[in-house]
Amino acid sequence: MKRFATRCVLLAAACLFSCTEKHEGIRIAAPDDFCGVLAYYLVQHKELVNAAPAGEIFPLVDCCSTTTEWAMSADRIDAAWLCPDAAQNLLKKDDRFIIIGSALVNSQVLVIRKDGNPKRIAYSHKREYQRAFIQKRFGMDCETIPVMPTVLPHVYEQGNVDGVVVDILKGMTLKGKLLRLAGDGTDVVTYVLVVSKRFSRSASFPRFSAALQDSIANLNDIGTLTKVLDEQKKLTAAEVKQIAALSIRFVPPQLHGKR
Repeated sequence: MKRFATRCVLLAAACLFSCTEKHEGIRIAAPDDFCGVLAYYLVQHKELVNAAPAGEIFPLVDCCSTTTEWAMSADRIDAAWLCPDAAQNLLKKDDRFIIIGSALVNSQVLVIRKDGNPKRIAYSHKREYQRAFIQKRFGMDCETIPVMPTVLPHVYEQGNVDGVVVDILKGMTLKGKLLRLAGDGTDVVTYVLVVSKRFSRSASFPRFSAALQDSIANLNDIGTLTKVLDEQKKLTAAEVKQIAALSIRFVPPQLHGKR
């Protein structure tokens, strides 16, 4: 499993750095999970001027990894969807980027075994907001274990932990009870949109923003979402209803501060 995770990281790095220095399109990076559904819909269904083709959406195996930091700092990416912790860490190290705003809520879910209260829960390493919600919900006696995102399902299936925090698409493949991360019904921001300041001042940015807003409105319609998830992930209408029941939805980002 560790070898598989390493290969995934190397593959992502190859994709991220194989592009030429000069690029005519909008360079988008997105995780290959529920958030990635928005990125692919945006490129495939919206006629963006100078948009990079769908094959040039750079995959983020782990947005908290050094591979992602390298790609962003190397000025290879115009816009990326990152978890809140990764976004804040990036801005601390590189002031060429800004957070446009929240992009997706509640897509990281808890999967726990149905027998009793969990004593050990694994979460994605470096995503401290997940650890905080676990402790808030189950108390400090519940052990929180940081794990590489790619091996979380394996850790759970092997019985090493009582629960995991994973993306909804992975969570639906695991046996157990699916729960929202926040037990009190609070929306949890799971991804934010980060763009380079250079891109935010470019002529392409208003067109990108308009297409993004339209894409979000479309995907928040359960009929459209059902069709898209059938095309992309082969999910059934019943599974899409389960996603909607967990209040997982895309959020139109609002510009924070000056560009």
